[in-house]
This record gives sequence, structure tokens and C-alpha cells, in this order.
Amino acid sequence: MKNHKSVLLCLLLLCPLPALAVNPLLLDIKVLSLREAAAPEMVEDQMLFSYASLLPVRRVGLRFAHEDYAVFHLYTRNENGIFTLLYTPPEGLTEITYRLCVDGLWMNDPFNPNTVRDDSGLVFSRLTLTEPGPLPLINPRFAGDRARFVYRGRPHRAISIAGTFNGWDPTLHRLEETEPGLYQISLQLLPGQYYYTFIVDGNRLPDPHNLESARDYEGERVSTFTIPPAET
Repeated sequence: MKNHKSVLLCLLLLCPLPALAVNPLLLDIKVLSLREAAAPEMVEDQMLFSYASLLPVRRVGLRFAHEDYAVFHLYTRNENGIFTLLYTPPEGLTEITYRLCVDGLWMNDPFNPNTVRDDSGLVFSRLTLTEPGPLPLINPRFAGDRARFVYRGRPHRAISIAGTFNGWDPTLHRLEETEPGLYQISLQLLPGQYYYTFIVDGNRLPDPHNLESARDYEGERVSTFTIPPAET
């Protein structure tokens, strides 16, 4: 798995990709580098499901109502121990109802707060595809002299951003949780090249939504971006 991830990172360095398009290679990097499970999210035309547990888990899968629960979709586990599943919903589908199976135990998705209960009392997870989707997985977005960063994860976490723009201070710029699991911050920055990382509950995490990366003086991977000089 580590070799596969290294090959993908090398390809990114050799073949620059459009900054405003989510593509399969970016999606692969996101899945491989995912460090914690979060609510399901749409990435282009695919739905990304994730699962993690403090207890040892061997197999995770799910079944969908629109498939009459006939197909078992098996998650794969990345090198960080996070189970992930990519699924392309059928065209025209506006709602997804499903149940998880974790080592033979059926349950609703604990990382999806939207549930529905049937007549027998069973709880199912539900997603509505007609509502506005999550913000595009591209960081940063620029508006004038401001750079906006978005992070998605579990609700009620301590998320901050540290980099060359704030002396790598992990407490100076904390992201605001604008909705459960969605954190955002907007920084006013001068033109130049910057290096940064997210701080998630005290742990450094390179930005999973930014293709551009580099190594710091300790050899740790960090994210980077450049603000070009203003046109005169």
C-alpha cells in the first residue's frame, strides 16, 4: 500500500493537474491518505463512505435499498486502518437508504447522522442526493487577498491550521465548525509561497484536499500553495 501511494504522489509531481477539477487520481490520494472516518460525501459522481472503530474490525460492507439489499458492497482498508468504499449512484436516484454490516453485525452508519426507522423499528441510514453537496475538495480557494480552507471530519473536533503564514503556531488559527463535521477558515494573505498543515486534535495532518505538497526540514510532508503577485 505504501508503494502504491508513493507512485501516485510521484505521478502528481510529474504531471500537474488542473486546480479546479476533482479527478480519479485526486480521489485515490484522498482515499489512501484518509486518517479518520467521516460522513458520506459526494466527490464528482461518486459517493465516498468511510468507517473506523476503536475495536478490531476485519470486514465492513453495506447493502442498498435501491438494490433490494441484494448486493453486498465490501469496504477496503487503507494503511491508516480506515475502511472506505467508493460507489457511483445510479442516474436519476435522489435518495439512498442503506445499512452497514461490521463483522456480521448489521447497523446504521454511525458516521451518517441522517437515519430513518421502518415499521419494525429497524434504523437505516439515509442520504438525500438532491440537496446541495459538500464543498468541492479543493484547498485553498481564493477570493481577492483571502484564502479559504475547508476540512471535513467528525463533528465537534479541535481543528486548526498552522504554517509559514503564522509561524507554525497550532493555536492561532482555529477552523470554525459551520455545520456538523464541516470546518472552515478564511485567511488574508500577501502574495508568496506558503507551507502549512492541519492540526486535528493535536496531530499534524497534511491537507487531504490539496494536491501540492513538499517536505519540511524534518522530512515530514506538508501542503503548499502560492498566491501570485497582483496584476498591475
